[in-house]
Amino acid sequence: MQECWLFPSAVSPDTWTIPSHASLITGMYPWEHGTHGFGSLRVDPSIPRVGQYLQALGYHTLLLSSNGFLNDEFGFTPGFDYAAWGGWWEHRFRIPSTRPSYEFAKGQLQSAGKTASRMDALRLATGSPLQSVTHLLDRFPPVMDLTGLAITKVFSPQVARTMSSCPWVEDTFERQISQLPSEVPFFGLINLLSAHEPYFPLSFEGESLFDWWRKARVRQDDVRTLDGKWKPSKSELRILRELYRSMVKTLDERIGRFVEILRRFDRWEDTWLFITSDHGQQFGEAGRLYHLYGQSEGLLRIPLWVRPGGGEGRGRVGIGIASLIDIAPTILRASGSAHQIGHFGVDLSRLVTEDRGAPTLALSDGVVWEHSRRWINPNQLRALSKARVIAYRDRWKVICEDGGGTCDCRDLGTGGPEGEVVDGNAPYRQDVRELERAAVSALEQLATKPKRVNKSVEDRLQAWGYV
Repeated sequence: MQECWLFPSAVSPDTWTIPSHASLITGMYPWEHGTHGFGSLRVDPSIPRVGQYLQALGYHTLLLSSNGFLNDEFGFTPGFDYAAWGGWWEHRFRIPSTRPSYEFAKGQLQSAGKTASRMDALRLATGSPLQSVTHLLDRFPPVMDLTGLAITKVFSPQVARTMSSCPWVEDTFERQISQLPSEVPFFGLINLLSAHEPYFPLSFEGESLFDWWRKARVRQDDVRTLDGKWKPSKSELRILRELYRSMVKTLDERIGRFVEILRRFDRWEDTWLFITSDHGQQFGEAGRLYHLYGQSEGLLRIPLWVRPGGGEGRGRVGIGIASLIDIAPTILRASGSAHQIGHFGVDLSRLVTEDRGAPTLALSDGVVWEHSRRWINPNQLRALSKARVIAYRDRWKVICEDGGGTCDCRDLGTGGPEGEVVDGNAPYRQDVRELERAAVSALEQLATKPKRVNKSVEDRLQAWGYV
């Protein structure tokens, strides 16, 4: 921590994986790159990415993702010499593996193992029972967890099972680094699902059966919270937070493994390390669980630590409100590239000592897929389907909704975690006018982009049980 810059007020540009990662690699907000629920779910190949600029400088670039969304189908592989991602089943069943399910290099899919082929065929088959039971399984993750444990005991009894999903990520990273000449720099984007729902209690080892069952029996039905058909109790929310913290602990341990690999191959000293998240999580705020829906502070705020090369961060705490769009320009400056990327991102070294001089923005794109609508009652659906842009500066937060009307202005310096609603006629309302204008402008840009959600993409989202 003493080698890093810490940005305690960082904000994600969107509330779920695909738009946020598109912003991370392009340095653009979602309404600029067009990859979001109201536009396309495939990153436009014509938009420059940070990896492409680094490739031109001689960097070896790699993408290793536990999350299967970061793949070629969704447009994430351009700019990467090598990419690998996990299958839909890996996080749910936590079956140990040392090789990725999918590998992409030289512009095409290099391999998809037999397991990947079979599991995809099973899940995507018309009328597949797995599709119909997806939501039921996701409500009680230990059912999947115990299934994965049984599979491991039968087919790989010699393999130790851990809390980590896709353990092949570390092994693949080590293989890539070990094969790279020491004089060749590299850029790696690594996505770990260790802190992502669904949450699993620890395996029986190391805790009592009673303690395991106390956690395992808690329902995790984020979809049913949307239409009011299920509301977790305070004790259930407390257990879910407990499970979340235990999974974050496994994430810390995995990050330590990457640092150890970099040290072993004499790469650590010059490495810039960015540790962040593509979204936050909700535990009962506004009656909601997890992510994607809403604009609460727990959902939009994300961790962000930056270790500059040489460990010169000195534990400094950033003043400006950072965003994922700031990572790409920071990387390019550190690499010596003269290229500019995005329009609103700034070098994070600047935000250590000063405000960014403009609002920090985020999009909440709600329920936008046809196959999701059958799970939510019409009243909630109308409210959730509207686009909202959230603008931050200093202590102020403004939420503007598509369709006009008064923006919701909040003072985060008072009124608890979500702030105090600001009276529209209060004298200090002038301080948030800039935020309102920025949010409305973003909504206008969003409205000019035609919706281009591909039917095949919708089918795959449904098959993966994402909503």
